Amino acid sequence: MKKNIIVLLSLMLSVTLLSAQSWKEKIEAMENRVQKKLENQQRTVDTRYANQMRRVWKEATLSDGIDVPPVPKPVNPQIFDPVITPKGGATELIIVPAPAPVDIPDPREVEVPVNELPEMAPEPAPRAHVEPGDDRREEGNAFIEKNIEALAATMNAQFFGAPVYLRYDRNMAFKPLVYINENQIADAWEQLDRTNYELFLYQLERYAERYKLNDWGYVQLINTVAHQVFPHDANSRTLFNWFCLSQSGYIATVCYTSNNLYLMMPSQHVLYGRTYLKGSEGAKYYVFDMDGGKPQLNRVRVFNNQFPKAQKTLNFELTDAPKLASRGRYKEFKVDYKGKRYQIPVRVNDNLLEFYASYPFMDLSVYMKTPLSYEAQNSLIPALKKITQNISEQEGANFLLSFVQHAFDYKTDREQFGTERYLFAEETLSFPYSDCEDRSVLFAYLTREILGLETVGLIFPGHAATAVRFTGKVSGDYITYRGQKYIICDPTYINADIGMLLPQYKSKQVEVVRI
Repeated sequence: MKKNIIVLLSLMLSVTLLSAQSWKEKIEAMENRVQKKLENQQRTVDTRYANQMRRVWKEATLSDGIDVPPVPKPVNPQIFDPVITPKGGATELIIVPAPAPVDIPDPREVEVPVNELPEMAPEPAPRAHVEPGDDRREEGNAFIEKNIEALAATMNAQFFGAPVYLRYDRNMAFKPLVYINENQIADAWEQLDRTNYELFLYQLERYAERYKLNDWGYVQLINTVAHQVFPHDANSRTLFNWFCLSQSGYIATVCYTSNNLYLMMPSQHVLYGRTYLKGSEGAKYYVFDMDGGKPQLNRVRVFNNQFPKAQKTLNFELTDAPKLASRGRYKEFKVDYKGKRYQIPVRVNDNLLEFYASYPFMDLSVYMKTPLSYEAQNSLIPALKKITQNISEQEGANFLLSFVQHAFDYKTDREQFGTERYLFAEETLSFPYSDCEDRSVLFAYLTREILGLETVGLIFPGHAATAVRFTGKVSGDYITYRGQKYIICDPTYINADIGMLLPQYKSKQVEVVRI
């Protein structure tokens, strides 16, 4: 039994490069899929998959959630006093070697023992590629729009303030799963499979492109419409989410216990505090309660098979901030620097902040790579660029460091939220308090965006900071990373300049977070 589950998870962690596929490419693929009328061929595969739901379930023991990295942060930030702690010479810190990347096997290269898994139907034939501007594609669009207009049921939903209007096949509203039964799950899947679900997913993918959503945004979008179809039944919403995500190409399954059905998905990032099913090659299949809970499960029954079309694992990174409806909130920071007071405006988008609040707690790298919203970007960045435009990059970095050190009051996450968490840069600008990781995320972003300098995150036992690769010669504490010198900048060491790290961490090893 355990061997079956491990083999399954090896298969489920497929080629992650597919997650980088743009929404435009996904929409084109869906257009071709509908236009070429491949539904009948694919339905043969889907029906066999639904039939397996009646028999391919296994008892499994889940692993406890991964503990948050221990960070015994100081209650108060340390203030640099040149009389008490005069500037010393430059110290090069020792970098902890990064762990070897997990080698996720391509399922096409994994040898599956005979009879380990039920026989699967063959993969569907490759879809015909239609180049943009091709007349056949224009005909396909008209065909799709005509069929969408013919759908009888409609819904109006709000996705973090952004409007979503959809037409859908009313037969997608299957009988609610009041009591969990494996045959009822299969019946519901088959009912969804008999609908025009592809037209429904095509509309969702267009909204995902319009609002610049990443994988997690798409998961949340599906869950938003699931609440419209099944407003009072969490189990039915879970099955609906599973079906839509699987048909959209994401690896997913479900498990249940005590009459509660849960979604399970692998992630390209470590998720903290979330129970998971452990497989081979480091695979982790995390449990999601899409209503915001974090169930701590032990023994469950899990559906032990992979949907044939599913090859993508969740990627939580954001290359663009989601373009949600603006619900702006204005703030002004007052910062003194070298005898002059600066008033720096910023406008944050509360709809985007609500979206970020839905994120699981994960790797710091995700937070450090995420840009600001349109509102924050176009209010804060021009103001800071104007201040730093006629000074050296070293002086500009010192100003940005002073801004982050003094613009926010300090509190640990446990003091502010009652639990450990990382903040996106937009959240740090919004909340009244922040700690070392949050300030490091914001400072790294501002330095890249305003000065155009490369940055990395630094994690110490009990602290976090940033390091910057300057183009000129800069003295101070530093690391050598990938053959290049990065100067340490500590946003929580109040009044300290670039090149100065809190003294108690100079003898500690440091982990580098690549951005």
